[in-house]
Amino acid sequence: MRKTNLITLSGVAPVGLSIEVNGQRFDLIGHEPYLTKDGATTTLMLWQAECATCGEGFTTTAAPNRWPERRRCDLHTRPGKAVVA
Repeated sequence: MRKTNLITLSGVAPVGLSIEVNGQRFDLIGHEPYLTKDGATTTLMLWQAECATCGEGFTTTAAPNRWPERRRCDLHTRPGKAVVA
């Protein structure tokens, strides 16, 4: 099975949307403008979740067609280290 982090939404995702990513809940709390390296303007989705390690709340952003990849708060961030449920 191929792993993917793409999500499919029709139109702009509404604030208040909740998704579950590998057993962890993410709530969409807003949208924020973003200027890409090539000068294009886009909008990032602002997600709120609880840290998979300590349960503390944190926010993270993701492109409109991707789910949030960050699963831990700033204190417990471990890039590349899988979250074990």
